[in-house]
Amino acid sequence: MSILTKLILISCFLCILNLVESKKLRNIDAYIDQRIKDAVSDLDQYRISGLKIQPAAQDGIELVETYPVEEDIFEILLAQDQDKSSIYMINVSYEIEATQQMTIDRTILCYISPADQGAKSVRWEKAFAIFKSHYYAKTQKFNDFSGFEKEGIVALMPQPWFF
Repeated sequence: MSILTKLILISCFLCILNLVESKKLRNIDAYIDQRIKDAVSDLDQYRISGLKIQPAAQDGIELVETYPVEEDIFEILLAQDQDKSSIYMINVSYEIEATQQMTIDRTILCYISPADQGAKSVRWEKAFAIFKSHYYAKTQKFNDFSGFEKEGIVALMPQPWFF
């Protein structure tokens, strides 16, 4: 075989490999999109106040847990490995009509494990953008998203940090 033929074969092999990887990434993105839409639906029904996201075995990132509004998120987060984790904050505001109409301002906490740093952070930024757009499109209740920020946790966080 000539060198040109070998180069063409290698090029074809790399193209096929790239197509397979692209399909896998599209499937992962679709999976993440659906999990975020589900979380948005739960949030709209006032069933959750936090999202915990961690690496999945094969899918990159998986929404593994939602916290009920009544649950103490602070206790849950302190149980995590705080010196090796990051917390993402999303400030939202929504109204509840119970005996009287009231507005609740809440910060959603997203736990991102260290394995999601680096290349996967781009995927998380996309997930956040999807979360924001779906929730706003569904409820029209966001006051402001400027409160979103990323924090590296080195020690115990002060309690008012997220309320």
